[in-house]
Amino acid sequence: MRKLLIAGVLFYLIGCATSPHKSSVKIYIEQKNAEKAILEGQKWVTDEPQNPQAHLWLGVAYVLKKDYQNAAASFVKAFELDPNFKNPQLLDKTFTVGGIQLFSADGVATTLQNGGTLASKEGKQEEAVKYLRTAVELHPEKAQLYLLLSATYQKMGKDDMAKKILEEGTKRAPDNKDLRYYLALMLVSEKDYDRALENLKKAVEIDSTFGKAYYEMGVIYFEKGDNEKAFNYLKKATALEPDNKDAWFSLGVVSLKLSKFDEAQNAFKKYTEFSPDDAQGWFYLGASYYEGGKYEEALQALDKSDQLNPGDPDVYNYKGLVYKKMGDTKKALEMFKRASELEKGKRK
Repeated sequence: MRKLLIAGVLFYLIGCATSPHKSSVKIYIEQKNAEKAILEGQKWVTDEPQNPQAHLWLGVAYVLKKDYQNAAASFVKAFELDPNFKNPQLLDKTFTVGGIQLFSADGVATTLQNGGTLASKEGKQEEAVKYLRTAVELHPEKAQLYLLLSATYQKMGKDDMAKKILEEGTKRAPDNKDLRYYLALMLVSEKDYDRALENLKKAVEIDSTFGKAYYEMGVIYFEKGDNEKAFNYLKKATALEPDNKDAWFSLGVVSLKLSKFDEAQNAFKKYTEFSPDDAQGWFYLGASYYEGGKYEEALQALDKSDQLNPGDPDVYNYKGLVYKKMGDTKKALEMFKRASELEKGKRK
């Protein structure tokens, strides 16, 4: 009987033997000694490659060194070995030693986010997707993860997946304006204007000062042919984001269409302040001055456009119209003739 007891004890000790590096890695992590913690963690993984906890603690050791990609890879490996560790409560418990929590589930998610972001910047998109998707599983309510994951899929040319991720994000985090905004941009690219507007309107309900959303709504209504609504939203956009040059340009175009020439002149003047080397901006400014009856100002703007982009027949046609309004028929004919020559040159 005594012999059997000894044999049983020996069997128990052999069966439960663990790597001597298990305790060492935790001690070095507590001491913030990254190099030794990594070395001990690697040895533990070598001893017990199928033990998810070995990979988890090695991941924590890598975090100490701010080596987020290797840390993320270690965490993902642990979850592949045992998906149960994706439970935040279990992770927090695992990282608690002697009543002291040395790491956390939030830390794992943040590491996966950082690792995914760095991998994406380095062109390793497949790895980035793996890390970010795992982070989403840990924190399905975190909007930033969906934005990063969607952007990664876009880099891979997988726009359908990018849109799907944003749609999932809006369900998980419905009050995030950025998810609504970027989903709307993807819907606009598909000319799904109604759904895009739905998301943009929700975005400005969340944040009434979200200028970019008002700008996109203005552009959509312009595409739909509703210039009055386009004008109102673009006015709102420029009021909220006065340095948004695209909003000023678009407001100018819509104002011209609505014969609001003073508004058009002001918008294109603002645009040329931001983009003084853009010939198109000066051309439209000249056109808005012409339509508003300010002929000297129109010529000055059109001359500036011609300096920046010589030989544009549209500029000379407009100059002809301006001189005609000013009663200078000879000069008007010269401009129209020059425009015709330039048109013929372009067709050759």
